[in-house]
Amino acid sequence: MKNKENYNQFSKNLELSLNDYLFDQQFEVETIVKTLVQSYMIENKSKIQALFTFIGFPNSGKHFTCELLEKLNPKIEKLKTFYMEQYSGGTGVDQTLVQNFQNDVVSFVKDNPKAILIFEDIEKADLQIQLSLFTLLTDSSKNGINLQEDGDIDFSDITVVVTTTLLSSLLQRKDLLKLLKEDPLQAHTLVMEHLSKEKIPVGESTDIAFDKKLLSLLNEHTLISFNKLSLKALIKIGQDHCIICLKSLLKKVVSL
Repeated sequence: MKNKENYNQFSKNLELSLNDYLFDQQFEVETIVKTLVQSYMIENKSKIQALFTFIGFPNSGKHFTCELLEKLNPKIEKLKTFYMEQYSGGTGVDQTLVQNFQNDVVSFVKDNPKAILIFEDIEKADLQIQLSLFTLLTDSSKNGINLQEDGDIDFSDITVVVTTTLLSSLLQRKDLLKLLKEDPLQAHTLVMEHLSKEKIPVGESTDIAFDKKLLSLLNEHTLISFNKLSLKALIKIGQDHCIICLKSLLKKVVSL
């Protein structure tokens, strides 16, 4: 894609393809594609290609969107999901866990420099783990991260997605839904303010859900709020799944 016309065609094709599979998320798809294409057109890349925060109800399409991007976007060659509940220290976290997390991310990026990374349920990770993610996505060499290999790791072609189901109830408010469409910037600010106040249980007490530095980084990038799927969409998804299962069963019968 050498010029603006090519990028425009790429954008149109990707958006149409995503909407063929995703339901009730047209505005969200448009924002995702627009953000990605703009990042591809910028010559002076930042530390990472693009960074998204996906919020919304469970099973609203957050992870599925990433799977589709890997499948439909030729600039993304691999997908890796980090389930952040595995990096929870409870009332405290061992530094070995932090180092293991860093090494897991770095090793994958080194082998797959054009990938999409998903940090699923980021609020379930210990705050030190979240801080280490912040340093990886900004400048690890200046933030004291000790990598397995000598030299820095190139994240410039990496798309990062952080997901959370927190604030799902907030997304049901009609005033916020309207604001998301009419004034996305103000809606972004409102949602981030709410995220900064979220608490999670830690042992017998509570603590903030997000590391302040990581949340500040997320605030600088794109927020995508996924709609709760309508009954019509759920029925359609169920029908599609039944068709896939039936085709698979027919293939097995024919092969007998």
